Amino acid sequence: IVCERTCWCATCPIDPTPTLTEPTHIVVHHSAGFNSSNDFAAVVEYYYDLHVNTNGWDDIGYNWLIDADGILYEGRPDGYQGAHFSCINENTVGVCMIGDFTAQLPSAEAQDMLIDLIAFEATDHEIDVTTASYHVTGDFVLDNIAGHRDSSGSENACSSTACPGDLFYPM
Repeated sequence: IVCERTCWCATCPIDPTPTLTEPTHIVVHHSAGFNSSNDFAAVVEYYYDLHVNTNGWDDIGYNWLIDADGILYEGRPDGYQGAHFSCINENTVGVCMIGDFTAQLPSAEAQDMLIDLIAFEATDHEIDVTTASYHVTGDFVLDNIAGHRDSSGSENACSSTACPGDLFYPM
């Protein structure tokens, strides 16, 4: 199931002046909260509000979000550069698994959707999921399917993190 932007917020505009990018890497995140909810669409809208009205970004930071029920939420449109990879966002697709996966894994449904989404994005952008390649803005070699914490391998990154959680990251 896909929840397009109007499904989670009919009044949350898409960035009218996006920076376009051609993805070479898929970056997986966790939201570090909301492992369960009765209304994940409201959680996604909360992230939009946090990213736009608190952080001052042009849009929600991620291209996609996945909840515990395996529902896929559209964030920034495909091909729009996100705000999710420690200031080295160019050429990435940002996927946020909603929840904190430091000490628990995402649900089987969420993991299945992540696999399907990675397969789609990798096919659509001709990304070899079995290897690493040079990330231009980061000026380093990065697994083509990476975790947010992998940004720490670049001297150009502006922050470091344990995302997507200690238990989930090895997956």
